[in-house]
Amino acid sequence: MTTEISAVNQTAYIKGVTQKLQSKGFFLRGTSREPDRIEGKICQWRVGSRGEATPLSPTIERATPMNLEVTPVEATLTDWQAADWVKFEDINRINFKEQDQIQKSAAHALGRRFDIMHMEALEGASLHASHVLGDGSTAITLVDVMDAGDVIKGEGILDSMDIFCPLPGRLFSKLKLYKEFSNSEWAGGDLPLARGADKVTWNGVHYFAAPNEMFLYDTGRSKDAWKTAAWVQTQMYLKPALGFATSYSMKSKISWENQWTSYFCNNWMDGVAKVILPEGVSRLKFTFTKPVMPS
Repeated sequence: MTTEISAVNQTAYIKGVTQKLQSKGFFLRGTSREPDRIEGKICQWRVGSRGEATPLSPTIERATPMNLEVTPVEATLTDWQAADWVKFEDINRINFKEQDQIQKSAAHALGRRFDIMHMEALEGASLHASHVLGDGSTAITLVDVMDAGDVIKGEGILDSMDIFCPLPGRLFSKLKLYKEFSNSEWAGGDLPLARGADKVTWNGVHYFAAPNEMFLYDTGRSKDAWKTAAWVQTQMYLKPALGFATSYSMKSKISWENQWTSYFCNNWMDGVAKVILPEGVSRLKFTFTKPVMPS
């Protein structure tokens, strides 16, 4: 059985975590579509079919229906947790800044998981060959990202013109060697990523530098995978093409565990990302080498 700490302390703790999530965590928040329906752990997005116009008969005849369908796309929520112990004797020794560090670490752990859920969903989508750019053997160029955006636009834009493309710093810097790219300004919305990330809107696509550990390399995905990687893979996607769902905001609680003579700091959330429209995604795979100034 647990006994929670005072309401005053608990409220202050939750407030601290919320502040950190807004400023540090959930890097890709606002770049995906919310679900149309959530029942229990099942999330659903509805996708309308495409219709075609037909000639209008010059005589009075029965109209030809397009037989449009609305197809549901479903995904199942997964719960995630970031927790740690704080010994009773440590409470009397650590200062508020050190306690705040514990809060930030938990918030950042969940924030990184949020981003990875988005990237894993995009990587798992089955794309047409025209939407796959590069094989990991060549360096990224401005022409490559232009083509990646053009194939998405060529499919037809829906009610959102927002196309996003997170890039590891090295690829972002390579593109900035082109004056057309580096002279562009950010024209995206007021998203969390827009407040601190290096970002550019060029040719109708919002590019931004993101942490290396977010991406998939030939060495895998982890905190240090990029350090020995030969190639890296990222995704460009139209906002309505990628869905993300959660049934509640991040929860945070500290409880006193008497038998352990310690406080248990617990943080948890649920979420799931799902590609709704594969034709709204382009995959880019290029060498992961240092930028080189043109001679």
